[in-house]
Amino acid sequence: MRLIRLPSIAAAFALMWSPGGFAASDEEWLERMQVQENLLEELQSTRGPTDLSLVEPLQAMIVLLRERSEYGRVAELQEHQLELMRINYGPESVELIPLLKEMVLNGVEAGDREGVSDFLQQMRVLNSVQGDPVAHLEAIELQAYWYKTGGAGQTHKQRVVSFFDAHELVDELEILLDDVFDAGDPSIVPWLYRVYMNRYLLLGLLNSDREVRAIAREELVWREGSDALWAIGRSTGGTNASSTAGRWGGGRFIPEAQETVEKITEVMETAGDLEAQAMATIYEADFHLLMNWASAWRKYDEARELLREAGVPEERISLFFSRPQQIPYSRFHPTLEEAIARQEADLSRWRPAGEDAAHVAEFTAWSESVPNVRFPDSDHVFWNEASSYYEAELDININSVGFVPHVDVLEFEPENNEVRYRLRRAAEDLRFRPIMEDNRRRRMHDVHIRVLIPRDGTEMVEVE
Repeated sequence: MRLIRLPSIAAAFALMWSPGGFAASDEEWLERMQVQENLLEELQSTRGPTDLSLVEPLQAMIVLLRERSEYGRVAELQEHQLELMRINYGPESVELIPLLKEMVLNGVEAGDREGVSDFLQQMRVLNSVQGDPVAHLEAIELQAYWYKTGGAGQTHKQRVVSFFDAHELVDELEILLDDVFDAGDPSIVPWLYRVYMNRYLLLGLLNSDREVRAIAREELVWREGSDALWAIGRSTGGTNASSTAGRWGGGRFIPEAQETVEKITEVMETAGDLEAQAMATIYEADFHLLMNWASAWRKYDEARELLREAGVPEERISLFFSRPQQIPYSRFHPTLEEAIARQEADLSRWRPAGEDAAHVAEFTAWSESVPNVRFPDSDHVFWNEASSYYEAELDININSVGFVPHVDVLEFEPENNEVRYRLRRAAEDLRFRPIMEDNRRRRMHDVHIRVLIPRDGTEMVEVE
């Protein structure tokens, strides 16, 4: 490896200010940067250009550059660190993973979508050879989440293509699950639920507005061949069965989603955990309700009986079913108390101005392109997105089978007719588990909900 002489960063910053124009903090920053540059050059000369000791002054320079939000410079120095660590630890060393995470965070802050995608791919490859299968699953899930969110791009075409990249990764993850977990091991359930939610996103994509739906069908055929058109079936548009004459377009993906959620119930039954089996049955019933299948109500009855057999107090069961709930849930809760706690946390996150107004949890859409599907969730993401949203407060009715037949826009910013239509469409396509009391399903009128739709071109920031 040749001796690397980096251009003086301190000198470059000094040119940004006129002579005599430095604040004390600027002068101090330049002095600190110069110290690290001198140390780096000295170590290169005395220990050689590949010595691992060079990582330390490079890291000190990175810290200083982050103070100035100089993400491009940070990326250059991180690449230098990565090269040094590959030479000293080996190209497949686990020691590279923390640095790659730092490179992901810098790329997120810089808005470098391609760079972040590349670093996550490198993390996935490294984790695949480390002998830790769960870490490998987490790396796959992280990369898939990125493609569905921050790395999705801004156009309809980019978002669809990125989703199918994620979809292929989740298919890979599903194949690995049976090798990682023993039969009947409840640890597999959160992973199965991620597979299920990915299929929910796919169904939402195939039932979105006409333009996005056409792009999704074209992309699926390109990836899987012309037989995929038959597999999709007749797509009618809209995820709400009230707007699709009771049908979802989705072909084979509907039974695949059903099989996944039923497998969760089977795992919990094998484990002998009655309460977890009951919760899995509720999730299974929610899927039947999304499909507008009458069998949903029988499944809910089965779940209540299992909860009673598990010794769950009747008042807690009644409380859970006394609240209208958007479905599907973003994650699996193995106990009723966890699900109730999530209900209460979601309800407390936003309240309408009127103290007596009934309300449900706010809904954040996946994107402008697919406003009728909930934004994806992940347990393993280590970055966050500070998104800019179109926001509305709506008044809705929820009928006795969980559809939204009526929507009034109460507050909306900005005033834009196209976005107003998307917000209304998102609310009309929501599906709820209705209130169920004394074996009767209740409709609700004048329920307030806040709907958020991410604008394209979000600003990405690191999680604190």
